[in-house]
Amino acid sequence: MVKKYVPVCDEQRKELIRLIYEELNTIKCAARKLGIYYPTAKAINKVYEREKRTDKLKKRLRTRKIPNDDSSEPIKPLMKEQEI
Repeated sequence: MVKKYVPVCDEQRKELIRLIYEELNTIKCAARKLGIYYPTAKAINKVYEREKRTDKLKKRLRTRKIPNDDSSEPIKPLMKEQEI
C-alpha cells in the first residue's frame, strides 16, 4: 500500500526544526508529535541542514535545453500548424 502525499505547511516545518534542534528530539520523535511521515521529516531536515531554510519554495526554477548549433536538424515547432 502506498502512502498518499500529505502537504506540510510552513508552520509545521518550522515547528519540526524547533523540536529537533532546540528541544533535541530525534527526527522520528518530532515527526510523530506533529503527525508528519518520517521520510518527509528527514527531507525537511536535510533541506534545513543544506540551505538553512524551513519554508517550502513557492515556484520551481526550470531551465530550458537550448539545441546545439552543430545539429543539422531544424527545430521542430511544438504544435502543428492548422490547415485552413
